[in-house]
This record gives sequence, structure tokens and C-alpha cells, in this order.
Amino acid sequence: MTLPARFEDEDLLNVLEEHSNPRRRLYVVTQFNHPKEITKQSIKAVDNLIKSGVILNNQTVLLKGVKEKAKEKCNGHSKRFKYVMSHKSGKIEILGIVNGEIYFKYHQAKKRKDLGKIFKRKVDKKAGWLDDFKHKRQKLKVGIVDGMDLITVREELRKHGVVG
Repeated sequence: MTLPARFEDEDLLNVLEEHSNPRRRLYVVTQFNHPKEITKQSIKAVDNLIKSGVILNNQTVLLKGVKEKAKEKCNGHSKRFKYVMSHKSGKIEILGIVNGEIYFKYHQAKKRKDLGKIFKRKVDKKAGWLDDFKHKRQKLKVGIVDGMDLITVREELRKHGVVG
């Protein structure tokens, strides 16, 4: 969190509290990339935001070796951890890999018709980004993936330890 001290400003916290209410909530997205970034000051800033009625989400970049160790320790609430990438077409969750295919889901989409859509591509170990996959995106009917409903897809991903 950059400049956590700004969330000690009572005037700012009052404005946030005034505008984050049951009818319309304010969201703040933090970005903690490493446990060492969680300091006493950043903890106080997060606490102040929560007390002001703001809903917090954290995003983080994937750091080789750090996230793998953190994911191994996930339990309970922390199992909600998701891999989501920002892409020119929207925010896309990486659901997991089953039988050599990687499944994706749009959480936000530039084109409204893509919102919530699940699609897959063949795994390419050289791909580091969505655009790196050489195979053309396979468009799938909403709710159906190659004849499987979403519950079956989730069960398959869960069986392979990809989702909780």
C-alpha cells in the first residue's frame, strides 16, 4: 500500500463514511504483493477504511516462488484466492487446467455479451499471457462447456485441486 498515512486523515475518512452506505458501497482495491508489505501503518489504514464502511479487495501480481508458498498455506476464508488478469477485453479469471485445457471466465468484459462467459484454450507452456496462446479462443455457450454444465466444470476443477 502506497502512502497508508493518507487513510489517517479524519476528513477523508468522514467523506468515505458519508458516501459508503447500505444503498451504495465504496470499494477500494489495495495491492499487497508480499507479506513484508503488511506493516503496522498499512494495517491501521486498512482498519480505518473498514471502520468507514468501505469494502476492500486486494489485488496482487504473481511473483514466482512467493504466491506458490502462500497458496499452499491457504485455508478457510483465504481459499477465495483467485487468479484474475486484466486484459484489454476485460477482467478474466483463470479457473484452472483440466485435461490439457485451461479454462477462463470473464468477470468484467468490454463487450457486455462476454460478461460471465467461460472459454478455454489448449495449454501452451510457453504462454505467459492470454494473447500468447496460439490457439484461437473457443467460444462456448454461457453455462455449457463442451457439453458439461458449470457445476460439472467446477467439480472437475475441484477434483484436480484447481478450485476450492
